[in-house]
Amino acid sequence: MSRKTERRRLTNFRRLALMVIATILVMIAGTAAKAQAPETVDRIGTWKLVSVSIILGDGKGINPAPFGQNPIGYQIYTPDRMMVVVTYSGRKKISGDHLKAPEAERAEAYATSFAYSGRYTRKGDTVIHHVDLSAYQNEVGPDQVRKISLEGGKVVVTTPPLMREGKPRVYSLVWEGSKQGLAT
Repeated sequence: MSRKTERRRLTNFRRLALMVIATILVMIAGTAAKAQAPETVDRIGTWKLVSVSIILGDGKGINPAPFGQNPIGYQIYTPDRMMVVVTYSGRKKISGDHLKAPEAERAEAYATSFAYSGRYTRKGDTVIHHVDLSAYQNEVGPDQVRKISLEGGKVVVTTPPLMREGKPRVYSLVWEGSKQGLAT
């Protein structure tokens, strides 16, 4: 890979990271500034990722901790129906300057993180994320449909079967957080 291509990828990654950070800050500021409308209170809040598991398409296989034993992530829902998801797992520190770190370290940092944002709607036990910004461009546009349920005071978000590495997989993410949120 040429230095010019590498530099362009790095610049694009930095832009994406800045956009995600800016989006989060704007959403937090908007949440603090706006009064919560009664019809949106059940969606509002900050949710911390507790666990992730994957069920293989045949229903027989399960990976109980694909993001490691201590995944890190947050979901934020605002009164004006905006949302952000940022997660990462098992990430090692990059040696030295993140702009000059070895390509393999930068690739690992990218591969072990996930972030997207957009508007959301709620229909019964389903939340739909209308993605307009993502670390992975192919996630922008198609809606991300998730089933939600409350289990032991935590919110469980389950994906429909998603094709990953040529196989269907169902992801189950457990979140805990504010008393106001998707579960109430």
